[in-house]
Amino acid sequence: MDSRAFLGLERADNSKFALHVVPRLTTSGGFLFGGAGLGAGISALETVTGRRCTWATAQYLSYARRDERVDVETFVVVEGSSITQARATCRVGDREILTVNAALGDRDFDSAGQFVAMPDS
Repeated sequence: MDSRAFLGLERADNSKFALHVVPRLTTSGGFLFGGAGLGAGISALETVTGRRCTWATAQYLSYARRDERVDVETFVVVEGSSITQARATCRVGDREILTVNAALGDRDFDSAGQFVAMPDS
């Protein structure tokens, strides 16, 4: 099962998704788990860009309650040859609840190892 299936994230169009806040995604108080919101944003961004998430952070602005619908809108800000910078904005109605900023993609790098010696303690 992938993250979209686990979360129940439904694609609405090329850049928009919907997340229904069901009991398994909520706290005992009936609020969407923060990680579920972050995961929905990342999953939407991975779907839109076709690239895996390398790094992401979320700014939590408000909350979503059980039985509400979270609309997730994605924005590809910069698309490079290896890395894409993108954002997902999550709203309940007109209320923005969460913004996810992410770097997605990777590139082949033949070298491996540590390049700087660790300082003596």
